[in-house]
Amino acid sequence: MAAPLWETADRGRSDGRRRSDVALTQPRPSPESDRRRSLKVAVIHGVGFFYSGGGEKLVIQQVLGLRERGHRVDCYAPIVDPARSFPGWLDRVGVRRLAPRLPNWLRFPDALAIIAMSVAAPFLARRFRGYDVILAANQPAGWIAWWARRLYGVPYVLYLAQPNRLLYPREIDGERTVIVKRDYFFLHAIAPLIRPLVLAAERRSVAGASRVLANGAYMARVLSRTYARAFSSCPAGAEAVVETRSRFTGAVHLRGLVIPKPFVLLSNRHYPQKRFEVAIEALRHPALAARRIPLVITGQETAYTLRLRELAARLGLHDRVHFIGLAGEDELAALYAHAACYVYPSPEEDFGMGVVEAMAAAVPVVAWDHAGPTGTMVDGLTGYLVPPGSPELFAERIVQLLDDEQLSRRLGRGAQSHALRHFTLDHHLEALENVLDDVCEVERDDALADATA
Repeated sequence: MAAPLWETADRGRSDGRRRSDVALTQPRPSPESDRRRSLKVAVIHGVGFFYSGGGEKLVIQQVLGLRERGHRVDCYAPIVDPARSFPGWLDRVGVRRLAPRLPNWLRFPDALAIIAMSVAAPFLARRFRGYDVILAANQPAGWIAWWARRLYGVPYVLYLAQPNRLLYPREIDGERTVIVKRDYFFLHAIAPLIRPLVLAAERRSVAGASRVLANGAYMARVLSRTYARAFSSCPAGAEAVVETRSRFTGAVHLRGLVIPKPFVLLSNRHYPQKRFEVAIEALRHPALAARRIPLVITGQETAYTLRLRELAARLGLHDRVHFIGLAGEDELAALYAHAACYVYPSPEEDFGMGVVEAMAAAVPVVAWDHAGPTGTMVDGLTGYLVPPGSPELFAERIVQLLDDEQLSRRLGRGAQSHALRHFTLDHHLEALENVLDDVCEVERDDALADATA
């Protein structure tokens, strides 16, 4: 079932008191006559910018979106690499480093930068004294924000896309089929040694936040169970792609490739946990093979991509599987506008930004009936949710959409209508702005009450 924009949660207070939230199904209106004051906001991205993925994209959108709404927003992170993370776009953010730039010859530089930032948190907190509020996006950002709250009284909102994987790994995270990033391997290797310290920091930073938000209804439930505190759902959103061209005739010309329509689209981080193999192997279905239906895969390439190329070649599909690489926003919008079907084979997805983007572009989606997509999709309205462990049915659902243009169009319209009601970027920013403003209002009320007591 689709997620409401908001779920009721408690507003955490460092002094142990609570003030209950109001459950909202839509963002509250903000007419110019009732325009809230401009806030000075620090956004801390705990992991940093070294890949072009959905998590990094959302933080960039939050920073730029809040600025467009009149707030003074600075962004901080331990790692800042514009060459690896949304080239050109990240430059507009002007991210400030919270860890030293380590030499390239050093092993595990990104992991060491995150560790250094975490250890130095009490000293780094001083940089946030002048802010009205901190948005701590993903750990260990919450740990730094907790110190800023404790030492300088700056309130913070904790926004999580998942539980801390060092403390709460999924079963799929334990599979080491391909080491995409050695820094992650290093962190998981030392996890048993640092677990008590990380667990203590995690508990304090969750408990001390003025508000705790999750990326979507599914993750809100997971985080609420994990941390024994009610998280509110504040799902990421996409902007609608308006396109009237046929998705079933003609071809798309992109980067020297001529991709015949209809084609299947997949956009996701190139990590083995995403299970791209399911989409590639689906092309062997007789109906898809007879029409030589192509699969277009976007995303920054990793060591996992090489294994996927080898799989496609071994199955005789090398000429039907197109690896586009990191696509710019305009290129990605064009692919969404022309795709007849979008697939999301990741079996343990926390949210699934690609699903929301595809729906906003009126592309029907095929995904597993588990985890993140269960909070964003409606089976039979926005596409199909397939029972986990049924790759044959997964392929069959793709065939249904490509064999019946009217069905594809109907589900595409349903997907876009659903996305525009529940998962737009404007909804996300409005909801986030409401929370930040409410937190600051509570702080002002408390300060006034203390002054008059």
